[in-house]
Amino acid sequence: MKALNYLPKLFLVLLLLFFTSSEILSQAQKSKKTRPSPSGSPVLIDKDKNYLGNFNNNPYDPNSVSNPYGQYGNPYSSQSINNPYSQYGNPYSNESVTNPYGSTDSPKLYDREGNYLGRVNRNQFDPESINNPYGKYGNPYNPNSVKNPYGKYGNPYSPNSITNPYGTGTELYQYNDSNKNKKDKRNNYDFFK
Repeated sequence: MKALNYLPKLFLVLLLLFFTSSEILSQAQKSKKTRPSPSGSPVLIDKDKNYLGNFNNNPYDPNSVSNPYGQYGNPYSSQSINNPYSQYGNPYSNESVTNPYGSTDSPKLYDREGNYLGRVNRNQFDPESINNPYGKYGNPYNPNSVKNPYGKYGNPYSPNSITNPYGTGTELYQYNDSNKNKKDKRNNYDFFK
């Protein structure tokens, strides 16, 4: 009978522990939200302001979307744009970088100073897409565009470049006319057609 008297108290203690632990977990997840890249790479941020990795072409950067063994480049990670089944890599997801009809929910690209560099999706008609050659962020003549081969983020010799495999820049695949139809072997998609 005494054991039955302790049952309501035990239930309350377990309930209190459950709600306390879930609050601690949510605070931990909030602290993992947007963080600047120590390497200087522009970073990917989703619509909820979650950090999605350094957007660069360096397979040795542990936070790179090009590192197949890292959290953000692993094709099996739920936070990777390289996972065709994740919300960020699935071509049918509104939050995906591979969706050809990408929306305002696509991940956004920011440099280390917090400057907005465009939306990462394959929609060529999205005015903010880095894949729109006539938009501000995909225009090859804009000095801050990731597609400008002479700009900070497109120059193959710049440490912040998307095309420098040893740099800390963004990871995008820019193809010239001679290899326009080739696809990257690691990722079965290309941002530039």
